[in-house]
Amino acid sequence: ANVCRLRLTVPPEGPASEPSEKKAERKEQVSPCRAKPWPVLLFHHDPRSGEPTRKLPQGVVYGVVRRSDQNQQKEMVVYGWTTNQLKEEMNYIKDVRATLEKVRKRMYGDYDEMRQKIRQLTQELSVSQAQQGYLESHIQTQSSALDSFNAMNSALASDSISLQKTLVDVTLENSNIKDQIRSLQQTYEASVEKLREKQRQLEVAQVENQLLKMKEFPFCGFFKVPSDEKGESEGIKSDFGPVFEVNTLQPMEVAVHLPYPEEANAEVMREMTRKLYSQYEDKLREEQQRHSAEKEALLVGMRSPPMESRQSGLHYCRDCMAEESAFLLQEETNSFLKAIDEANKKMQAAEISLEEKDQRIGELDRLIERMEKERHQLQLQLLEHETEMSAEITDADKERYQQLEAASASLRERIRHLDDMVHCQQKKVKQMVEEVSPWERPRAWDCRLCGDASA
Repeated sequence: ANVCRLRLTVPPEGPASEPSEKKAERKEQVSPCRAKPWPVLLFHHDPRSGEPTRKLPQGVVYGVVRRSDQNQQKEMVVYGWTTNQLKEEMNYIKDVRATLEKVRKRMYGDYDEMRQKIRQLTQELSVSQAQQGYLESHIQTQSSALDSFNAMNSALASDSISLQKTLVDVTLENSNIKDQIRSLQQTYEASVEKLREKQRQLEVAQVENQLLKMKEFPFCGFFKVPSDEKGESEGIKSDFGPVFEVNTLQPMEVAVHLPYPEEANAEVMREMTRKLYSQYEDKLREEQQRHSAEKEALLVGMRSPPMESRQSGLHYCRDCMAEESAFLLQEETNSFLKAIDEANKKMQAAEISLEEKDQRIGELDRLIERMEKERHQLQLQLLEHETEMSAEITDADKERYQQLEAASASLRERIRHLDDMVHCQQKKVKQMVEEVSPWERPRAWDCRLCGDASA
């Protein structure tokens, strides 16, 4: 039922009412046409109605409750309470209100605390999300660094393999170059020895030729010495110094005794010829003029007496023999010069190969330096792992300890491998340096030989 209106009227306190009138109920049917004003039970005189005031019992409170149902019929119920009961009800209502107020305060207070806690949890959640993002970015950075390290490690391994192959190829090439250098050195020494032997034979032949001329002409020696002033001299020249030869067209007197062939010395003969040339230069000019006159007489007087023709023929044969011997000696000297040129070309090729070897030695030195740097880094990593392993170990760190132990073993193996490679490369560099040094002596001998020839 719907409560429409309730009016409570408390009369002034008076004598106690009768017990039979403590509670009364009255029901009144109201017609549907009468909606307003609602029926009211009056406890005192109402001047509007004009009805007399009804005498009410003392200490009783009446309450009117209007009810309505679905068929638009309304009822009015009147309840009666005593003053004490009403006070108790009011006190009860006050207690309920106070309790509800406390509950409301507690609920609102808990809601504020809950809201603060929610805010705090939201802040903590945002901080944890930021930390999670940072950790994810850090993990991504570490993973990318690990990938780059793996790529660098694989590249380093491939480079080390290629370097090992290159070193093997260089070693084989060095062995081949070493064999070529040895064969070239042997060929060079043989050619130098042969050249010296030919020079000795040439000096002996020159001395024998001089002796033969002296036997044929006891008072005249036939020499022609090349000088700086006469570049048009027809004598035989050598890279080891001026060679003395016989010229039958320029006789001059000799006032010294020539030694035997086995006692000949090229330097003494050069000094002697210089002195003779300075002493008998004038006489040589006279002999040249006489020789030219005899030559003209030989050409003009082909029909001269037999004795003169025989003597002129003998002179002509001697000239032909001298020219032929000079031509042969010149050819032999030219062959020697060609051999020397070929030896010089081979020496130049050897020098080029030595320069290439120097470059390879520099590359090996740089490779050794890089290997030593890598070895130093690996040693630092191994020291860090060993320091971490030397700390106290708990049950939770056993897996980490096993990982560190495996990494340390791998680092030791790599360091051992690098030590072996560095030792091998140092040996190869030392061997290549020792191979380069023996070439300084043949080059110095070749320079000295060329210096003697230019002198």
